[in-house]
Amino acid sequence: MSNSPNFDRKKRRDTGKRKQSNVFIIVGDGESERIYFDRLSNICSPIKIKSYATAKTGEEILIRKASGYAKDHDVNIKDDDVVAIVMDLDNRFSIEQIQSMDKTCAKKRIQVVHIQPFV
Repeated sequence: MSNSPNFDRKKRRDTGKRKQSNVFIIVGDGESERIYFDRLSNICSPIKIKSYATAKTGEEILIRKASGYAKDHDVNIKDDDVVAIVMDLDNRFSIEQIQSMDKTCAKKRIQVVHIQPFV
């Protein structure tokens, strides 16, 4: 054994590896989003894409579902995992509802993606 300070530092250092993330939880406000992202998960296998559709829509429900799925899958946003809500802007939500949802999700570190449907 050496009395070197470097040896002692190495001995005390935690050698456990950091958990590898790459979980991407996507909550859609409809079934079409879930189907699309399920197909995408087959293509992007290094990233664990978990997609869900909500039966009911409403900004509080979407946020609650996204938070619940993240908890169920032990998602850690600080370790590069992602939780996102993907929603169509098809007149289901008012501008005020969307703005409120954006603010709430920002506090919870949930990404919100708005999609303009094709006409």
